[in-house]
Order: sequence, then structure tokens, then C-alpha cells
Amino acid sequence: MVCAGLPPYPCSVAATAPTGQTAFDGTQSAYERARPTYAIEAILASLLLAGCSGIGDVADLAAGTGKLTRVLQPHALSIVAIEPSPSMRAAFASATDGVEVLDGRAEAIPLADASVDLVTVGAAFHWFRPTPALAEIARVLRPGGGLVVANNEWRTDAAPWLAAVYQSARSRRRVRAPGRNWRRALESSAHFEAPCEAAKPHDQELSPEAFIDLSRSLSSVNVLAPGERAAYLAGLRALVDELAPRPLVVPFRTRAVAARRRG
Repeated sequence: MVCAGLPPYPCSVAATAPTGQTAFDGTQSAYERARPTYAIEAILASLLLAGCSGIGDVADLAAGTGKLTRVLQPHALSIVAIEPSPSMRAAFASATDGVEVLDGRAEAIPLADASVDLVTVGAAFHWFRPTPALAEIARVLRPGGGLVVANNEWRTDAAPWLAAVYQSARSRRRVRAPGRNWRRALESSAHFEAPCEAAKPHDQELSPEAFIDLSRSLSSVNVLAPGERAAYLAGLRALVDELAPRPLVVPFRTRAVAARRRG
């Protein structure tokens, strides 16, 4: 199968480089409707492998609309969300009950020293400046506390239609983020012990409309000029209608990387 009908995927970016605070402006509704949640089993297993004591009091950084926060909420003693985008904080407040969301960044967390047992980051660490972010995360963690970075990966090997839809798309130019080598920074950080990871399949059933919302919520699509973005999404919808089975199940894998704070 060939994706010849798909318009070029992010072939240009906004004149001003987006940041984690601005790259998702206007996407909050699509983000909440279509972004996957996270497999709690992967998070718990990664913490166990890393030698962390448990979940306890949690700070969820770059919480977005609360996708990861709500997964953690039933397991935490307490939880607070940190999110730099005003529009995302508003969406978080609408979608997530019983959790305070604070304005803040990973490099300047608005929490006291040694105030939480766990810091979590869902699909966002690549937006952080790794060295100052890791130092700040270590500051707010109690001794022996843990950091978990969770990401949802496309399992294109499990769905030929998905591989076909993104055959051309995923090789195109992307939005550049400052922390793309976050794993390397974590492995070399003096603040944390060697990271451990666990993964769990976490498939999501979506409508075709929700799948387009999922693509709309990607920063690399959001920063396109409106006409270019509309053309890309229209071409993507045509391919989904042609190639994707019904029900439309998107195969994801939650990969969680955990590291224990030294000391």
C-alpha cells in the first residue's frame, strides 16, 4: 500500500519556533478527545524495577488536559498538576476533578524542596531543557523518590494500515524540541540512578473523526499554516477511510522509563 495521496507532512514550521507552552495552542479539545491514556501497568512495573517505594505524593509535569494525571489519581496519596499553557490548564480544570493545576515549567517547578515522592511526565520531556529540568525534579523529590517518563508509541508493526498511513508522514520534517535526547541526559545525570523501563500494549479504539483529532493534536501538525494543515488532514482522512479497518483500533504501546533519585 502506498501513501501517494497524502500531502507533504510538516514541510514548514511557524516563523517563530514553537515551545512546549505554545505548540499546542488551539488543540486542547482535539487533545482531550483523541490522545491516548497511559497503561498504569507499565508505570508501576518501571517504578518497581527502578527500586522506587511506590507512588505516594505525585507531581505531574506538563500535564496537558490530564490524560496521565487521571490514570495516576486513584493510586496516589495526593497529586498536583503543573502545566505552562493557559489554554491547557483551562481544559485540564474542565476534564479533571479534584486535582489542582498550577502554572509552571519543569525548569521552575512551583513546589517546595522534597515535597513529593514521584514526578511524572507524559509525552512531554522532549520539550524540557533536560539538565535544568532534571536538577529541578530532583529538588522537589524526597530522597529515594522517583521520576517516570511515559510515552505512547505507535505499534505500526501490529497494524499494516497504520504503517501505510504514516509511510510518508513520519519521515518528514518535525518540530524541533530542546530535549529530544532526554534519555541520554537522564542516564548521565548525577541526580538519578540508572533508569529502568517497562512497556505494555495499550490499544485505543477511535472513530475516524477521533483519529483525525489525534493527528490534529500533534504539535508538528498544529504549527502548519491553516491551509496546509487543512490539506494534510483532509488527505489523511481519505487514507484512513480507504485503508483503516472498522472498528478502527490504533495499536499503542505505553513505555515508561523510571529512575530513582540518589540520596
